[in-house]
Parts: sequence; C-alpha cells; structure tokens
Amino acid sequence: MNVDEIIKQVTRDVDNSPENGDIVAWINRALADLTPIAKKEKMLLLDATNQIPIDCFEIKHIFVNDRFLNKLDIEDNNGIGYKVWGNAITLQNITGPIQLYYYRTLAKVFYNTDIPEIEEPYHDLLVYYAIGHLQFKDEDYEDRADMLQQRYMPRKAEYKAFIDRRNKKSSVKSKVKW
Repeated sequence: MNVDEIIKQVTRDVDNSPENGDIVAWINRALADLTPIAKKEKMLLLDATNQIPIDCFEIKHIFVNDRFLNKLDIEDNNGIGYKVWGNAITLQNITGPIQLYYYRTLAKVFYNTDIPEIEEPYHDLLVYYAIGHLQFKDEDYEDRADMLQQRYMPRKAEYKAFIDRRNKKSSVKSKVKW
C-alpha cells in the first residue's frame, strides 16, 4: 500500500475526517515505533569525522582493517576497540577506516505515492496505529474497542515473530567473516 491507500483506509474506518497531514504524522510515528523490530541493516564506511549516521538506530558491529572491534567502556584506557561519545566513534589503540554495520531507522513517508518500508503484508499496522491514535482524540470512540490494544499490539507481535524468523535465516552475522 502507498500512503494514499493507507489514508483512504484510515478515513474509511473513522467517523470524523482527519487531515491527511495528521494521518501521515501517525504513519511516521508508527514507523518509528516499528524501527526496533524491523532491524533494517546497513553498512557504511565512515569518513574521517567518524560521525555516527543520523539514521543509525543501533550499532551492530564495527570493523577496522577487517578486524572485529569490541565496544569499550568509556573508562577503559588500555583495551583495543571503540567507544561511542556523543555522536562519534572513537578508536582506541588501533587506526584505520571504520566499517560500520548498523540497524537504521525506517524512512519517513512524505508523499501520497511513498510506500512504507515495512513488508507489505504488515502495512495494516500503520492503519491500526493511526486509527488508534485518532480514536484517543475523539470522545465518541470511548465505547469502542481500543484499536491500539485490540488490533495494533497483537499484529505488532506477529510482525516481530516474522522478522525474528527471517533474521534467523539471514543476518549481519552471516554476512561478515569473524
């Protein structure tokens, strides 16, 4: 589904007429909520500033000169590895270009033709999330089942199980040589 189709689904299922911009905002909040589950992998060679990319949700692995590095405690002054301070990676007792493997945030949607990055069978999560939050704005929905608890959270658990099964078959670990 593209954003336009998601908006049509949401407006069909709520009595009031929410603004498209409000629905898109809830879609993006849903994508942020699903980012830790989606585990979208990315690899990047860092430039000389060693700045962590803005789309980095979680660092998975760091290699320097094809050597796996462990994350060091900020107070460790003797080990070989890396530290994260602020938005930068600092190498300790090793030099070279940093190869960063990380999980990135899901891309936001902006246009009606944009297609959210989560797998299409789970686009209904975005609909449920938007409807659930729009319900909280409208007292008329107090007598109805809470869309977030009744539909979104169980479906989110299904999405997590799907991703976990997929990641057992193919992961960052299988792509890099230890």
